[in-house]
Amino acid sequence: MLSKVLAKYDNKRLVYVDLIKTLSIYLVCLYHFNHFRVNILEIEGIGVYRNYFLKGLASTAVPLFIMVNGHLMLNSKKQFDLKKHINKVLRLVLITFLWAAILLIAASFIKDQQYTVKSFMHALWTWEPGTINHLWYLNALIGIYLLYPIIKELYDKQNRSLLYYFLGMTFILTFGNVFMNIIYNIVEFIQGKNVLINNGYSTIMTLVMSISVFIISFKKEVMLNSFSKMLYIVGNNTLGIYLIHAIVGWSTIDNYHIVPI
Repeated sequence: MLSKVLAKYDNKRLVYVDLIKTLSIYLVCLYHFNHFRVNILEIEGIGVYRNYFLKGLASTAVPLFIMVNGHLMLNSKKQFDLKKHINKVLRLVLITFLWAAILLIAASFIKDQQYTVKSFMHALWTWEPGTINHLWYLNALIGIYLLYPIIKELYDKQNRSLLYYFLGMTFILTFGNVFMNIIYNIVEFIQGKNVLINNGYSTIMTLVMSISVFIISFKKEVMLNSFSKMLYIVGNNTLGIYLIHAIVGWSTIDNYHIVPI
């Protein structure tokens, strides 16, 4: 099986892309299945800060995946075909709902969650938290793919002023709320109240760390050549790993141990 996978290996592959995908899928698993205690307001000791840092580092996984997708799609030498792109989006929608249903069925066996036909459809419609809501990344990816033809058109123009405007508005709408929360937290801190800690995908530091990892991986590609085939195997199968990691996690979570403080 491994030899068949390696038979498709292309020496011209971008090794740093496989590295980022490999690192990202590991961080996804770490983020979703861990026993890190990260409440730095209630738990004393240096260990909780270490755990908080690791949880924050793991939150770079999804931004890195999106950055890799954008990098590959926007710099593709293939002629953009709108019909093929729409078919790709439809396949992704089908895969998303199909795997959501598979995960709900798996949860009924592994987590002993009981569903009637009505509750099953409700769980599927509401993206049941704790079971299939981690597939939100695929929902976000579908949204990005729907906007991609517009982004690609703006990206390919020599005058990129409209592209910069689009990206600027996207940044403001995405992180504007985060900036407001930071200001609110500072005001509460001055008033002697608890600071609201936000450790997740939508923080500024997650963005900074994601960009840093991407740039470092790009700059160090030559050093990665000796690991290229290993990175290819994982990097070429990240979607499959992403889809099944919840089932594996549910089956093994009871064997995990809390990381000591």
